[in-house]
Amino acid sequence: MKSLQRVQKAANVLRILAKIGYILTIVGTIFCVLGAIFCGIFGNNATVREWLAKEGTTFVTREYVCYCVCAAIGCASGIALAYFNLRFYEAELAAGTPFTKPLVKELRKLGLLHILLPIAASIVVAIVSAAMRTDVNFDTAGGISAGIAYLLLSLPADYGADLAALVPNEKSPEQTPGTEENKAEENRG
Repeated sequence: MKSLQRVQKAANVLRILAKIGYILTIVGTIFCVLGAIFCGIFGNNATVREWLAKEGTTFVTREYVCYCVCAAIGCASGIALAYFNLRFYEAELAAGTPFTKPLVKELRKLGLLHILLPIAASIVVAIVSAAMRTDVNFDTAGGISAGIAYLLLSLPADYGADLAALVPNEKSPEQTPGTEENKAEENRG
């Protein structure tokens, strides 16, 4: 079963990447929130404005606070997606195969989340951006593409789960309870 071993190795790599993504999105969200706070506090400071003017940068506090808040919303969406990815890969590794009905259900759920969460985040970003009278765009193409990929991957995984349910366990007669040989050994013991 070399192919299943390769699938498990790939799942382990993806689990590690999901864990890294989970940590980085948490850190990113924290920095975005801190950035919004610092922009709000120091944005009207005369010293900061003079320093930025020397650098040739125009600074509009409202815009930068909006950018930081919208980035925090995007990162928060990323936290949720990374968490569900991590949970899926850990369950897959614990099962030892992606070809089980509960994992197929989780894979479909993951696909839907990858489509719906970025769309929801882009709607919230659009509302925040309109409320703060700035123009912030949130790209959802990557999330939707990943969601479609997960949904498409769930189809062969579902077929594999159906096939796995049809194939009887390949246990030897020594391991299978109820065979004539085992009944004879049980009577002797």
